Amino acid sequence: MVYVDETDERAMQVARNRAAKAYQGFLPPQREDESFEELLERYTEPYKKRGDLKSIETRLNLFNADYIFENQVMFVGSPDTVAQQIMSASKIGLFNTFMGEFNFADLPEKDLMRSIRLFAEGVIPVLRSFEPY
Repeated sequence: MVYVDETDERAMQVARNRAAKAYQGFLPPQREDESFEELLERYTEPYKKRGDLKSIETRLNLFNADYIFENQVMFVGSPDTVAQQIMSASKIGLFNTFMGEFNFADLPEKDLMRSIRLFAEGVIPVLRSFEPY
C-alpha cells in the first residue's frame, strides 16, 4: 500500500485512519454473529498450527495503524520519504521490483490521483537508478 502527498504530515493525515481498513480484503468473509476478534482468530489459526510466529504477529496487527507505520507495512509520506522507505525495504528484503497498491480503503479519488501523480513525479525518478544489490 502506498500513499504519497505533498508533505509527510499531510500524507499521514489522509492515510492514517484508512490504514487499518486497507487490509480487510485479506480476511475471509465474516460469519454471522462472529466478532472481528473471532474472525482474526480463525484467520490466524493455520499460522499458529505451523508455528509461524512472525506471520501471526503481522496478521493480527494488520488492522492496527500504529503497527502498520512502525513496521512499514505501508509506504506513506512525501515523495522523498516514500522513496527512502521503499529503498530501505528493498535492501532488507532483497527485491528490485516493486508493485504498489495505491487505491485502498475509502481513499477519495482526488487524493488517489494526487498520490499517483506525486509517485510518478517524485518517487520513480529517485528509484530509477537505485540497485539494492
